[in-house]
Amino acid sequence: MVTYFLLANIYGFLLYALYHWTLKGSGRHNWSRYYLLLAALLSLTFPLLRVNVARHMPAARGVQQVFELPEVVLDAARQTATATNTAWLFFLYAGITLLLLGRFIYRLLRLYSFLQQQEFKPLGAYRIALNTGYGPASFGSRLLFPGAEVQDMMLQHEMAHSDHKHYYDRILLQLLQCLFFPVLALYRISRELEIVQEFQADAVAGADKEAYALLLVSQHLGHPDIPLLQSFFHHPLKRRIMMLHQSKKGKRGLFLAALSGLITCIILLQITGTVMAQKKTATPIQTGVSDNHIYNSVAHMPDPGFDLMQYLGENIKYPEQAVKNKVNGRVVSQFVVKPDGTLTDIKIVKGIDPDCDKEVLRVLHNMPAWKPGKKEDGTPVLVYYTLPVSFQMK
Repeated sequence: MVTYFLLANIYGFLLYALYHWTLKGSGRHNWSRYYLLLAALLSLTFPLLRVNVARHMPAARGVQQVFELPEVVLDAARQTATATNTAWLFFLYAGITLLLLGRFIYRLLRLYSFLQQQEFKPLGAYRIALNTGYGPASFGSRLLFPGAEVQDMMLQHEMAHSDHKHYYDRILLQLLQCLFFPVLALYRISRELEIVQEFQADAVAGADKEAYALLLVSQHLGHPDIPLLQSFFHHPLKRRIMMLHQSKKGKRGLFLAALSGLITCIILLQITGTVMAQKKTATPIQTGVSDNHIYNSVAHMPDPGFDLMQYLGENIKYPEQAVKNKVNGRVVSQFVVKPDGTLTDIKIVKGIDPDCDKEVLRVLHNMPAWKPGKKEDGTPVLVYYTLPVSFQMK
């Protein structure tokens, strides 16, 4: 989980940096909007193309790709083993996610209640409410204005938000931030997307650039806001005025937009190609002992049927002699889950001390049978696993 969020942040900020160097300030608002939406989704998707892909580990027969279990860390001071993917991280993540989702739902309900209290009148494809005390703002086809009068440029601005369906973008990004809150890049992308949405609406409403700029300057302060509403005065004034007077950057703008799309596709193809190459290496490994095949990945991976990390934590002990000798290091073991669920071919591929190595082997040899791995047709097969165990002195 930690690795996933770390990679998601890296990809997110890389994709945003690409936007910053190419599309930001180019005047290509449609390109910018779609790119930022795609960047948010790809930053969450790219790490999944690498998560749960078997890692490379040297073995007795050469270098083979095998499925690696979470590392077990043994603390000599406590004489207990604990898995590095501790459960408290998951519960902390789940708790914060639920709180954020609760706040999001509360805001939706608050907005719904507010909209229900307004008196909307039809205006073509839109519905308009006056004297709301909020706005100018919009949500979907509903347009809100604080007073009894509506300036035409403000009306055109809010209609543009509705026509572009910007509220879908806001809801999507809000949900992503709730579910993937550790991905800080989402907040930067979301903020920039909101500004780009204002640029799109300004481009429609600001036919008279000077008058529209004066409108922005004269009325951008002192307006209350409700979360999730598309507020007219919520975004950086200076950038909006500068963008209002900036024309699209002709061929250079198109080149930069195409370049950003090309680089994104290259990144996606590179990662996809890596995954496909790894899938190809997941073909059966022919042993020199029998005609049986050993797989490193199958449709249905073996299942111990019990909490494996808890079992290892309760059974692996730090050898007394290793404690006296202050032995530290990482023992890497490998084993094969047979079609009947028992473990075989148990060995140490990287040892640190005879006593520590024997302790790991002892626990693996005494481990209960697993549910075997199966191919798509349900045939039980041999499956390779790697188990790293760290012995640490504190």
